[in-house]
Amino acid sequence: MPMSAHPIMPTAVWDDRRVPHAEPIHVQLDADEREVLRAGLLDWGGPARPTDAFATAMGFTDAASLSSEARELWQQIDRSSSLTAEDWRRVLLAVEVVFVSDVVGSGLD
Repeated sequence: MPMSAHPIMPTAVWDDRRVPHAEPIHVQLDADEREVLRAGLLDWGGPARPTDAFATAMGFTDAASLSSEARELWQQIDRSSSLTAEDWRRVLLAVEVVFVSDVVGSGLD
């Protein structure tokens, strides 16, 4: 069964057979979508407290690097709204987790 398109992300982001990992994917984001991504990514430099294992499971180097890597991803989005499929996966997972998790994210803040 094919995966349906997400309102923000094209179907191709989740289907590795369609998009090479290194090819940038441009996503048209409105102001609200940009603000959600910005807030979620930058929360990793504030109230969120990931472990090394959790950071690497999300695709980041380690807990100490997650904040700077998330900031770099945000800066790329802010400049062009284009990331590789792998980077979009890291962004979406990082934003989902930071807002929902009371354990490693900023869910209570």
